[in-house]
Amino acid sequence: MRQGLDEDFATAFDRLSHYFEPDRVAAQGGAVIPNVVLASFAPRSFAAGRNGKFTPQWADPRAPSWLRQDERWINLCIAVRRDKQLGDTARSVLRYADAVLVRPALEEALAREGPRLVRPATKTTRDLLARYLRGEHELVWSELRSHQALGGDLLLEATAVAQETMSRVARGADSLAARLAASGWAPLYGALRAGPRDSDKEVLGRIERITGAAIPLSLRTFWEVVGGINFVWDYECGRAPTLGVDLPMDEMDPLCVDPPEDVTHLFEEWQDQRSDVNPELADPFNLDLAPDYLHKANISGGPPYGIELPFLGADPIFANEAHGLQFVDYLRLCFRWAGFPRLERHAGRTDVREFVSAMSNGLEPF
Repeated sequence: MRQGLDEDFATAFDRLSHYFEPDRVAAQGGAVIPNVVLASFAPRSFAAGRNGKFTPQWADPRAPSWLRQDERWINLCIAVRRDKQLGDTARSVLRYADAVLVRPALEEALAREGPRLVRPATKTTRDLLARYLRGEHELVWSELRSHQALGGDLLLEATAVAQETMSRVARGADSLAARLAASGWAPLYGALRAGPRDSDKEVLGRIERITGAAIPLSLRTFWEVVGGINFVWDYECGRAPTLGVDLPMDEMDPLCVDPPEDVTHLFEEWQDQRSDVNPELADPFNLDLAPDYLHKANISGGPPYGIELPFLGADPIFANEAHGLQFVDYLRLCFRWAGFPRLERHAGRTDVREFVSAMSNGLEPF
């Protein structure tokens, strides 16, 4: 793709811009080519200088000059800077492009777009908790997720639903933890289920100050009611108990959601990422909450599972996990498979079915 840009850059925008049409990007695989094109203008790596600062390195050193030759690429990056699929690459281009080009184009776009306002939904039918208690677990959470943001009476009732949900999660986690402990299962760090701590409030407050928004309801309530869960086997202790399932650990993906005290190391990283960066071009805050399924098995793997902040709705996506589920649905998946959701891939095996049936016996739906 870079070769195509270089060969006839004067016509590159006209030849390639149709790949950025919203309907085309939204189609399956539709973001691949646009991201490859934009990546041609973004730094590929960074080299450390003598002064300790890192200098961006482009795959082709002429890439910054390409943007000066056709500023339509700058305007395109600005237009997609908030896009879920293209935004990361577009913001990277804009952060390292010539500020003389970016600044006026961004100011013009902001004036045209006007302020971003998200008005929270506040009205409630006052029956959400009652419906949840009657068993409408998924329907109630689906309704809560339909709002961009929650406030007023709706937020109060949603909080009651979330507290009931996470109370059930806590009891289920305790049941699973007790059964794992009886089998000799030891967590890699912390406890199988670590309850909330008084110091958590300070951590939650700091996250909200840094990100400029409230912690999403489902995660906040998880931290306030459950605390943290860590079913990752302590591989430093040697081979894990079999649990009656003859599968390697990377085929199990044990449930893990870090408690607040385990995410404080991110604060300095977040602040460094935001220093000297226009807020419009800053990436979301990645709140890492668990290793991926390979790292859990002590194998080099991918990015951690977690949540992108800020998120103003009730229940964010648990990012980087293969299913792409919202947080509550991810917890449901984990409990459905007795705390080891990758067992889903082996649902037809007798040993897996027997293990899941025995371990999940009596768990409350949520």
